[in-house]
Amino acid sequence: MAVSKTISKGRRQKTAALESSAAEPVSESWFERLTGNAPTGRFQAAADELAALLATDPDCRAAAARRSPASADAPVFHDVIRAVLESPVASEGLRTALMRVGRAGLPEYPRRAVPTVTVSGGVAVQSVKAGRSAMPQTQTPKSRRLRVFALDPSLAGNLDSADLAMATIAVRYERLKPGPVGDYLEVVDVDPASGRAYAPVDLDNAALLASDGLDPSEGNPRFHQQMVYAVAMKTIAAFEDALGRRSLWASRREADNTEYFVPRLRIYPHALRDANAYYSPDRIALLFGYFPADTQVRDAVVAGTMVFACLSADVIAHEMSHALLDGLHRRYQERSNPDVAAFHEGFADIVALFLHFTYTDLVRASLAKARGDVSMADLLGGLAKQFGEGRGKKGPLRDYLDPSVKNLLYPDTLESHDRGAILVAAVYEAFISIVEKRNRDLIGLATGGSGLLPAGQLQPGLVDRLTRETCKVASQVLRICIRALDYCPPVDITFGDYLRALMTADLDQVAEDTLGYRTAFLQAFRARNLLPPALRTVSIETLAWRKPKAPVPWHPDPYDPEAGLPTDHKPHNWLARAIAELGIDWGVDPERVKIFERAEKRAKGFWSHLNDAFAAGLADPRDFGLIDHLPSYQGNSAARHEVPLRKGVRTNFEVHSVRRVRRVRPDGSIAMQIVVVLSQRRWARIDDKDADSKSLWFRGGATLIVDPFAARFDYIIIKDMASERRLGRQREFQGAPPAGSSMALYFDTDKMAKYEPFALLHRDGGGDDRD
Repeated sequence: MAVSKTISKGRRQKTAALESSAAEPVSESWFERLTGNAPTGRFQAAADELAALLATDPDCRAAAARRSPASADAPVFHDVIRAVLESPVASEGLRTALMRVGRAGLPEYPRRAVPTVTVSGGVAVQSVKAGRSAMPQTQTPKSRRLRVFALDPSLAGNLDSADLAMATIAVRYERLKPGPVGDYLEVVDVDPASGRAYAPVDLDNAALLASDGLDPSEGNPRFHQQMVYAVAMKTIAAFEDALGRRSLWASRREADNTEYFVPRLRIYPHALRDANAYYSPDRIALLFGYFPADTQVRDAVVAGTMVFACLSADVIAHEMSHALLDGLHRRYQERSNPDVAAFHEGFADIVALFLHFTYTDLVRASLAKARGDVSMADLLGGLAKQFGEGRGKKGPLRDYLDPSVKNLLYPDTLESHDRGAILVAAVYEAFISIVEKRNRDLIGLATGGSGLLPAGQLQPGLVDRLTRETCKVASQVLRICIRALDYCPPVDITFGDYLRALMTADLDQVAEDTLGYRTAFLQAFRARNLLPPALRTVSIETLAWRKPKAPVPWHPDPYDPEAGLPTDHKPHNWLARAIAELGIDWGVDPERVKIFERAEKRAKGFWSHLNDAFAAGLADPRDFGLIDHLPSYQGNSAARHEVPLRKGVRTNFEVHSVRRVRRVRPDGSIAMQIVVVLSQRRWARIDDKDADSKSLWFRGGATLIVDPFAARFDYIIIKDMASERRLGRQREFQGAPPAGSSMALYFDTDKMAKYEPFALLHRDGGGDDRD
């Protein structure tokens, strides 16, 4: 049973590891004590093996039990080492690690003699000689299977959908500590409202490995931990598949302005007794709430029972998308126009919505019920049904098949969730159009060309084919939507910018759009007035970002072969030198901390090369959306002062990231690119005629898509710092009071918007739109 620990009020909350395995901390202490090496990195495997031996081998366990490692003397060390070396299953790697102890003064131990088998005259003969362990080599699995609620527990309350309520999903395999705690995530299960800390689940327990984890249960906190881990890892996999690289969380910037690596996102399944869940950029954490349901008699959720946000796959995927997007574009927290916060909300809903289509059984049953019409499959088009009903709504928290969503007018809708819903509805409509076009042939074949399905249930083979096509399109659309993030401007995003990013990213990946994906997106966005302003013509070509003109960022070639110079001289190309000195390795991804450290080093290196190019006249800041000779600033927008440019620095700007990209195109070719994000800021007053007016930071810059082998910019996606029109729009938006919000009654909104913008965002609208 879970044991609780009272947490003193006002003190920092600490997790009580109340049901941890005794073997792991003991083994880690023994390993470091015996070898002098921490049980991490390249010693992790040996430490894990020592843990297993001390827990299962009788001789090893008896030797370790005589004295604790903290006070063990040499004879006890000898006994433990000897027991491990003489174990019939100890590997050569563990033996080697322990044999090094002998070099520190302990006696050397002979290599254990192991039996070998030879065949003589057809008869097996066993002999004994010194050699390697006979322990068979095992292969690390690629995935781990875990059981979850397919959408949320509400499906189990309906007879028609009860058999669809649970699903088993495969996530990337990694060694886990109780929590679970892995490479990306750390689940910390404390409940401040009740003063309890729940014992962590150990998903590496042999019984749980064999049974695909715990049974889904609303009342078991350990299953809640399993659920958030599984769905979060599934969301991470979707991002990494689309972006072609490993994910990093937003770094932590300390008072000295240094960026620090955040290895794990923390997840608190029971952080709030409230109908809310949000991503905290200040803590780099997800916080999920729980609350008593306020429902009607006929609702699937019983009134008064607890609704847990951490049991909704939609809510988990939504909040994870906020965290992953924040790791890519940190400046999207800043509301410089009405679309910025709406984009964060809408994009998170897009990811949650299309992850529905990874539950194949759910899709098959929904399409069978809707007679193959995905636009009528209500289970697939709604989000967080239990959460919505628990809040007193008569259906999902947001339903993208609801006709009322189509009635939202983009220019008149400013509330972030409603405005974001317009973006999601456009993407979902494009998806439905693509599915209908791809399934038209199947239905034609099944109906003899009439296209009219007969009455009654559809033939199971037809449902299976429709399901495969629908899930395939959903996977492709989700990949397109996530991949477009690399083609978005670094700040001040609008829905029109995102449409251009969608078009450009897909053009880069698939040259010939024979199935009309880009046309479907264009049609859906145009129907909702989401096109970029000032377009002379509306077409896929005019919507895609333009490639820069060849001579703009380049210095002319000073080496003219016709002038008699050596032909092995290369053009004086600062970008080629920068790429060469970045030292990007296109092989296997290293550990994430190494990726972060190299990215930091590359960002500084690229800044140095670009600054030198500006100073030498080899590049123009205006071509990157920057203002020339702009001073830097210290302090915040309210109390700031200018800092003169250092010698050799032409203008103030930052390089936020230099990211390596490797993507496999549908034709099998590999796209290798470098994505560079740089920005600049300047201080301004909201009312430039009023000296007492509030101030703001106005930001601009560019996202650079670089071809590393041709040493050229494929795209320079600019938000121009010199744009007075954009500054005027930001002044107008940030100077107006928030419309239709009751947050000022409960929060210090200025402070909350800075430190917890998503908690604030999820309370907009008086509560019904919390997620």
